[in-house]
Amino acid sequence: MRQTMATKMTVIMIDNKILGFLLIPIQNTNFRQSILFDLWWIDTDDHLHIVIQTTEIYVYLCKKDRWSKEVDGIKIFSFPPAHLPPQHTVILKWVSLSCTTDDIESELKIKFESIYSVEDMNGTKNDKTRHVKVEILSECEYNSLLNSGKINLHGHLYDVYEFLPPPKVLMCNRCNKPGHTKKSCRNSISDKMAEKPC
Repeated sequence: MRQTMATKMTVIMIDNKILGFLLIPIQNTNFRQSILFDLWWIDTDDHLHIVIQTTEIYVYLCKKDRWSKEVDGIKIFSFPPAHLPPQHTVILKWVSLSCTTDDIESELKIKFESIYSVEDMNGTKNDKTRHVKVEILSECEYNSLLNSGKINLHGHLYDVYEFLPPPKVLMCNRCNKPGHTKKSCRNSISDKMAEKPC
C-alpha cells in the first residue's frame, strides 16, 4: 500500500499531538532533556512505530494508561513493550520453588508501588530454587532495592543483584576471533587447515 502525502501529514500531526499530551506529565518529573521520538515510521498496515532511545521516556510510555485513547477523532491502540530496559531490572537469586511467581509479585507490590513485571528466568530452575527477574518503573525504588542488596519474601532473605544482559559479540566460526563472522573473515587460515583434527 503506497502512502499518500495526506496520510503522512496526518501522522506527523498525530505525532506532534502525542508529544503535546506527553509534554505536561513528563515535565512534572525531573526530566530535563527535550522530548522527541528518535525514529518513527508507518508500516504497510498503517501502524505507527516509534523508537525511543531515552530511557526515561521509554519507561514512562511502557504503561498503557499513559497513552491517550483518541487524538483528533483517530483512535489510538498502544502496544507497549513487554519488558523494561536492563537499567530498571533486578534479579532475585535462589528463590525457593515453594514461593510462586504470583505470591512474589503480590508481596513485592505491597513493598514497592512501581513493580512492572515479575517472571522466572529461563534456564535457572533446578529442584529447589530458581532466579526471578523483577522490572521496576521507578528509578528511586530500583536504586533502593539494589542498594539494600537483600529482600525479605515469605520469611526468607534473598539476594538482589543488578540484571546484566548478555553481551552481543560477533564470533567467527573460522578463526574464533571476535568482531566478525565467518562470511566476512579475512584471516588467512585455509579451510583445509581448519578441517584437520588436532
